[in-house]
Amino acid sequence: MASKINHVIKPALACLLSAVTCGHVQAQGHDMALRGLLRAAYQNMATTHECRDIIGPSGYVLARAKAANAFRLTGMPTDVAFRAVEKMVRKIEKNATKKTASSSLSECIAMTRQSEGNLRLWQSKIDGSTWR
Repeated sequence: MASKINHVIKPALACLLSAVTCGHVQAQGHDMALRGLLRAAYQNMATTHECRDIIGPSGYVLARAKAANAFRLTGMPTDVAFRAVEKMVRKIEKNATKKTASSSLSECIAMTRQSEGNLRLWQSKIDGSTWR
């Protein structure tokens, strides 16, 4: 899964980092935070996409909006954020594996909550920083 995520993250990260100018040491910390944020957004979208037949499609739609908002939090222009999310959507849909009706509702809810919590954690790292 990591290689699938990296394929989407690297171009988006390059776009994000081009908008950020800061010292080398700060850039390394921000690079890690940006990568974490992008991975968390991708994972949240992938999880809600995988479970959409069980928990409903609105969770996936909401995850897409949260991803775009997370990218915009970094200072990424809105149009670039939406293009990055759409690229992630194409990748997720291409590599999709749906949870079936035999999958547990509680399993999907737990996975979704975990991925949302991880996204919030990385957002707080970006939001709490002084580099913006």
